[in-house]
Amino acid sequence: MWPDFLKRYGNGSPIVPDHMVLLYGNVADTFFDDIQYGEETLEEYLVRHASGRFDHFYYADPVTPLREISHDGNRSNEGGKACPPVAPDRFEAMARNVNQRTGNTVENCSMAETLTRVTTLLESHDTRNMVQIGFIEEYCTDRMNLVMIKKWLQNQKILHSRNLVLLVCHQWSQLCADLKNSNIQKIEVTLPDSEGYEAYLRYLVNYIRGV
Repeated sequence: MWPDFLKRYGNGSPIVPDHMVLLYGNVADTFFDDIQYGEETLEEYLVRHASGRFDHFYYADPVTPLREISHDGNRSNEGGKACPPVAPDRFEAMARNVNQRTGNTVENCSMAETLTRVTTLLESHDTRNMVQIGFIEEYCTDRMNLVMIKKWLQNQKILHSRNLVLLVCHQWSQLCADLKNSNIQKIEVTLPDSEGYEAYLRYLVNYIRGV
């Protein structure tokens, strides 16, 4: 299974195998492993599979500032209320919004700041941090953002840490060539096999019967 790569980040590993991983493919789907967990977003699914391997989990996308995610997969904000992931169609609508005071689009107001904060997390040696960045293809439309991301590959503080950043690409065709051709580990999020579909259908049938 494609999430098995997270097993390499176990507690006993003194060295993290890869500090940057690019995920692409079926990333906008919901995921189902077992009735115990039900349906999960990619964000929740990754946090569960990485549980016990990192101390803190974070998420950001072009319209969502960096937030820590609790171990049950919920992103907490100042009020402690869970924030759902941004769906692709909602992202496109929000990204077209214009801030009337600055004249900048929503994503341009926060992406550079988000990447700066992510750099600080990745350089930390005090805790083990896993950061998910959604819609990475949107970050790379700005050359300065791309330069900052590529610098993570040579940053010695990051290379000697036990932190991981997951770059999640929703539209491979829009991802810049610099990242496509980089030596970042790339993992395709595949569609479930027939056994996975059958298990999910049984879960849905039982859920409907219980409603």
